[in-house]
Amino acid sequence: MDTGFAHLALMFALGVPCGIVAVTAGGGVTLGVPLLMLVGAPAGASVVAVKVALWASFLTGSIAHARKQPELAVPTLWWIWPLCLVGAVAGSQLLTAVKPEHMREIVLAMLVASTVGTIWATRRKKDVNSASTPLQRVAGYVAVVALAVYSGFFGAGFGVFLIWALVALHGHTPGSAAALGTRLSLIISSASVAVFIWHGVVPWATVIPLGFGCAAGGVLGARATNALGDQFIRTTTWVVCILVAVKLIASPPDH
Repeated sequence: MDTGFAHLALMFALGVPCGIVAVTAGGGVTLGVPLLMLVGAPAGASVVAVKVALWASFLTGSIAHARKQPELAVPTLWWIWPLCLVGAVAGSQLLTAVKPEHMREIVLAMLVASTVGTIWATRRKKDVNSASTPLQRVAGYVAVVALAVYSGFFGAGFGVFLIWALVALHGHTPGSAAALGTRLSLIISSASVAVFIWHGVVPWATVIPLGFGCAAGGVLGARATNALGDQFIRTTTWVVCILVAVKLIASPPDH
């Protein structure tokens, strides 16, 4: 793995937009994994590197939200936090068990599925559901835990899906959903990072500069949303996903 200045600068530059997307529109993995693959990183290493590096953006994003002290529209039950930890660990363990030669096909399928899913989720009405029913709340908690497992394994589109679930099923405002979602992402990401470090699969030469870029992106996220808009960020993410899908389909399988 190249550790020269050019590599460090490139990883930092790629990390900034990933961090911005992660704490605003959601989908840091959806953007980051294709970007790393487009510059030549293997599929499995790209997934692990981006998921570990994004921890820094969730940390800086959580600090930013804490300073703003956004009001949560709906109280969060305490037990959702440990359940998310367990779900993230289970998903991360599953990822480490997948053989590298199978990751190319898995990444391609999940990128396509997550891109379609995020387009559907972001086109849904996002008005606050003030009349959230008990059944919707239960469905919402099940969805959050299921998303924690998904985030631990892959996580493309996780932020978009999580915000949609909190708004549609819990009655959160989009702002409070983004604040709570960033904190949940920090907890889930921490569990995943711990599993990857335990298994010794973290490509540190890529993760460290990428993480600094993600941290900077986490700080810049709110400004970027105001300046560019969520739709611009999502559209950019989808374009990158389409490019990497074409690249994966056209290129020969990894050996």
